[in-house]
Amino acid sequence: MEFPCMQCTKQFKVTPQDEEFLRQMGLPIPTMCPMCRRQRRLAFRNERRMYYRNCDESGERIIALYPQDPKKKVKTYEQKSWWNYDKMNPLDFGRPYDFTRTFFEQFADLKKDVPRPNLHNTNVENAVYGNHCVGNKDCYLNVGSDLCEGCQFTYWAIRCVDCYDCSLIYDCELCYDCVDLRLSFNCQHVDNSESMIDCEYCYDCTGCQKCFGCTKLRHKEYHFLNKPLTKDQYEAHIRYINENPNGMREFLQDYETLLRGEVFVGAKNIQSEQVRGDKLWRCRGCYDSFDLEKCQDVCHSSFGFEGTTSQDMDFFGRIEKMYEGFSAFGQYNCIATIMCHYSHDLHYSEYCISSNHSFGCVSLHHHAYCILNKQYSKEEYDDLLPRIVEHMKSTGEWGQFFPVALSPFPYNVTVSQKYYPLTQDEIDYRGWQYEDLAATEQQARDAYGFNMIAIPTDETKISQNICDKPIRCERSGKPYQITPKEFEYLKERELPMPRLHQDERNELRMARRNPQNLWRVSCTECNKATLSSFDPSKKQRVFCSDCYEAHVY
Repeated sequence: MEFPCMQCTKQFKVTPQDEEFLRQMGLPIPTMCPMCRRQRRLAFRNERRMYYRNCDESGERIIALYPQDPKKKVKTYEQKSWWNYDKMNPLDFGRPYDFTRTFFEQFADLKKDVPRPNLHNTNVENAVYGNHCVGNKDCYLNVGSDLCEGCQFTYWAIRCVDCYDCSLIYDCELCYDCVDLRLSFNCQHVDNSESMIDCEYCYDCTGCQKCFGCTKLRHKEYHFLNKPLTKDQYEAHIRYINENPNGMREFLQDYETLLRGEVFVGAKNIQSEQVRGDKLWRCRGCYDSFDLEKCQDVCHSSFGFEGTTSQDMDFFGRIEKMYEGFSAFGQYNCIATIMCHYSHDLHYSEYCISSNHSFGCVSLHHHAYCILNKQYSKEEYDDLLPRIVEHMKSTGEWGQFFPVALSPFPYNVTVSQKYYPLTQDEIDYRGWQYEDLAATEQQARDAYGFNMIAIPTDETKISQNICDKPIRCERSGKPYQITPKEFEYLKERELPMPRLHQDERNELRMARRNPQNLWRVSCTECNKATLSSFDPSKKQRVFCSDCYEAHVY
């Protein structure tokens, strides 16, 4: 069946699979299309915009996702204080449910009072300077990365070790500047590949070792720009690149020429069946989804692993029976949650950890049978919850995600702005928050002023003393630093020091990926209709999966 979206007015389909899932969850048909629902969710996720401010508990200066804004104050605790029951007992903020007001109004009031953590990390060890991370150890400034060790500056890295400046990688070790890579070791500048060892500058390769500047190879060794070489010939090519001042520049020109002449598969879904999307790995029954691993019956979703029977989820791991949420890890049977982990039967809640059978709560730790942070007995909870659901149905709130107006973040600093960009006028027209990024970034540059340095052109003149100085990004002018561990990592692997801020580096990596969108195109080879994540306006040669497999080497 088709319905009009109440936001963009476009018609959208609700499949029988959607209807059955919603029926099982006790939810109504959505009033917004999948794209507008996702835009609404991601307007609550700030990944990279951080501010200096004071902890509202200790007064100490901290780095936080929330600025110290006197106009819209967000109570923020440093993570150790937030986890400490003596300093932050979430039940102290509990209040009874008021049936004369809408739920979202009451939830907005609760959010104003309950402290939030300055950054969002769960079960981490020596990895507090990350965001939206779970289970990391010895990591620094990772975003949306889980179960990693010894990684820095990664984005959506899952189960990785000693990887730096990588995005969308899984089960990798000692990899640098890679995108869409999995099950690989000691690789640099490798994209859209898997099971790679000791490879550099490769695209869409599988099971290769000692390959440099190659595309579409399968289970090859000692290849340079797709040409087979002996071990000695291969090593001579690498020496020329490393020792000749123009060697790398000449190679990159040849590699770009090779890529421009290639053909591409419309959507890369590996070991998956009955799916519709892109970058689906070992998935089944998933549609309208992107960047999923080992998921079954997960739809309208993105960036997730080990999910089952869920819809409208983003940035998740190990979930089942979930609807309309993001940043979920280890959850079961939940509706409309934000940054909740290891919980079940938890609905319309934020930042709740190891909690269950609760509704409309913020910052719970190991609690059960709570509503608006007020503790109830099981019997009281079971009696009150159905009445609240009926009340929300009467106000049209039941089944809806939180309104964007309840987000503590300006729209243009959230992930929504990346995928659904709006101008300031468009944001203001919708009544959402907007931040003048140019002004705040200039303030950051002014704060460091003349203390910022530039990286010397001659890499041999760079010593570890550079870790003590703020560096000016050559692209944005923003200050950043090289960590001592990063310096040792790069020096040991004979890699150049980064000349861009970590956020700029991630932007360039993500630009190497296709958009999370599908277009219906004709296969360049057989003219059969196929789905493609390549923007047709860029006029790449896109093949259907059958024709593409005939062109790999």
